[in-house]
Amino acid sequence: MAITKLVSDSLGAGVGGSMVKLAETDVVTNTANVDFDSTIITSTYKVYKIFCTGILVDTDNTNVAVRVSTDGGSTFDSTSIYDRITLNPYSGGSNDAISSRYSSTSNMPLSNIASQGNSANEEHGEYEFTIFNPSATNSWKIFTVTGGFVDYNNDRRMSFATYHYRSASAVNGIRFLNSSGNNIAGGKFVVYGVAD
Repeated sequence: MAITKLVSDSLGAGVGGSMVKLAETDVVTNTANVDFDSTIITSTYKVYKIFCTGILVDTDNTNVAVRVSTDGGSTFDSTSIYDRITLNPYSGGSNDAISSRYSSTSNMPLSNIASQGNSANEEHGEYEFTIFNPSATNSWKIFTVTGGFVDYNNDRRMSFATYHYRSASAVNGIRFLNSSGNNIAGGKFVVYGVAD
């Protein structure tokens, strides 16, 4: 019996379930936004995954969040049109205690309920952000985030949330920003399309 070991690039773009790397942005100095426009977020894939690693904010007690564009990245929706449903257990909580929240908000924070700490205290975040069926024009858009981070009190937290963008318009741009108007101080953002 022969066993074939697949190497990292052997699946190719046409094999169902394979992830195709589309773009990467490395933040090494303070930046206000990281954008992926309609040259990246297209109708080619029904699922996009964005891996956000080593994410740092420049100011303690702030969040990196996401907003969407329906005009190719010219503008990003900052109205309270995003619904969030979150679970956020943390090391400072008691056993079996989970923080949760449902609300409408003007963005989709990766760290959900609590704010992330800054790099001065080695507080950072690691996240996977998923976009489902962004090109659909007959339904609201659904996004998920999973990951973990260290908050501004140095508590270790799990991040799990579902977000709903209450619009049937096709989404063709994504912006990562510090929701408090400060900066993203560091990290890597890598976008993949998931083949059918």
